[in-house]
Amino acid sequence: MIVLDHVRFGYEAGSPAIVDDLSLQIEDGEHVALLGRNGSGKSTIARLLNGLLRPLSGTIRVDGYDPADAGQAPEVRRRLQLVFQTPENQQVGATVYEDIAFGLANVAVPTDRMPERARQALAAVGLEVDLSRDVDSLSGGELQRLALAGVLALEPRHLVLDEVTAMLDPWGREQVLATVADVGGRSGISVVQITHHLEEIEQVDRVFVMDGGRVRAVGTPAEVLVRTELLEQCGLEPPLRWQLPGPVEVRTTWGSPAAGPALVEAHGVGHDYSIRVRPRWWPQRSRPTTPDDLPAPVLRSTDLAIRPGELVAIAGRSGAGKSTLVSIVKGLLRPTVGSVRVRTGDGSAARDPWALRTPELFDPIGYLFQHPEHQLFAPTVREDVGFGLRAARLGKDEECRRVDAQLRRVGLDPDEFGDRSPFELSGGQQRKVALAGVLVTEPRVLILDEPTAGLDKPSRDTLFEILARLRADGLGVLWVSHRLEEILAHAGRLIVLADGRVLADGDPAELLAARRLRAAMGWPLLPELDPAIVRGEARTRYLEGRRVLDDDLQEVAG
Repeated sequence: MIVLDHVRFGYEAGSPAIVDDLSLQIEDGEHVALLGRNGSGKSTIARLLNGLLRPLSGTIRVDGYDPADAGQAPEVRRRLQLVFQTPENQQVGATVYEDIAFGLANVAVPTDRMPERARQALAAVGLEVDLSRDVDSLSGGELQRLALAGVLALEPRHLVLDEVTAMLDPWGREQVLATVADVGGRSGISVVQITHHLEEIEQVDRVFVMDGGRVRAVGTPAEVLVRTELLEQCGLEPPLRWQLPGPVEVRTTWGSPAAGPALVEAHGVGHDYSIRVRPRWWPQRSRPTTPDDLPAPVLRSTDLAIRPGELVAIAGRSGAGKSTLVSIVKGLLRPTVGSVRVRTGDGSAARDPWALRTPELFDPIGYLFQHPEHQLFAPTVREDVGFGLRAARLGKDEECRRVDAQLRRVGLDPDEFGDRSPFELSGGQQRKVALAGVLVTEPRVLILDEPTAGLDKPSRDTLFEILARLRADGLGVLWVSHRLEEILAHAGRLIVLADGRVLADGDPAELLAARRLRAAMGWPLLPELDPAIVRGEARTRYLEGRRVLDDDLQEVAG
């Protein structure tokens, strides 16, 4: 049993409480969900339960043990496992097996039993990779499933999941949630699920709605999800099927792309991690590499162009090559085949992004990573956002003006957040800080890798409003997303990747109309994509696209 009794927590004395006089109880084997806007205290509760944070007042007990007591914390952590929103925070091994075996070794599992425990955990989360696979060759979604497999292999009594499906495609999300429900049902594990996807909570036992560090509502999913007014007050959005009857308008915020030459062009790019050239100081593998050890190329002969004002969405299952493609466009990875050219806007010819690494030149391509905290490093929010302006020598006053303007642009009050550490902010707030740090140098192309993952509804709406204004000024956007309803509402063009190749490229309404394409990708037949919901001109394209693509993709879907 998990018990919190009048718990209060704040990061600094005198600062506003992140968790304020919180009391709740979770029974053994119960599956509960914690909902709330960014900064409502959900992730803080997860860390309090695991003993990573200690309350200022009140008590916490996990099966009678106190996680704030240094002597009892090890027993708490044997019983309660926490899966973070960012899986890299939990990964310690160079290979899949080493990563899972590290935890097993810490609980004294015999060495000869470790491989089988690891294989069972991987199968449970649907991660079909060899135990010898390098961790750094996995996609973001695959990394999240590996983190979940690592804790399930430890056979805990309680499982706390902090937005673990945020980076997963619909198929992976369904697989992980089914695994969690199955494990909880069979073994009696209690599950605390923190999520922004309200459609994921329909099968839980109880729901706690958080706001301002307090519980605003408790009840079954059916009791909570129909309280749309309360959910909206707490920055949440109920699933569309709970908002029916009545059609839902598809927003058309994007319009037509501006005319002009492409800002970025990729021709025949591909990447094979097994032949990546590494520096001499890079640590060597512990055993010789054979052809059977090498993964297949993760990206194969892909073309891409982004024009001023255009938004190009990229979708596909985890491991399809999405993050690899955008990393090549940004210049973080060299393609093993093909080429990329970028226009800087100064009238010069398009150049390879690797040639743009000069201190005096702002990078024309901004990139918001899948995990924004990887881009944060400075002691304060204001210093972090302003770092990209240092080489321009604008002067302190002008630099502060630009930084504060970008913070306001992303919905953060500079007077409230400017002097705070970015590492004490919630995941959604960190994402906003990272976005402000990218926008402050006024890039011509913006790459967003799962930008809405972990964001509440007000934050998502703010992001789309920001992007609409930027696109009106000629910014090109390359957007990696798993959220099909957002792609349908906001993207002007959709590229679907599968096994490192382009499976489809065209109008989102036409592509998402194809039942066979969605079946081939493992995408659910969501009511959000039902033709009764698509209105106006988009409806005509949708219905025609369904008819044509159902025929064209029959061979692809098998």
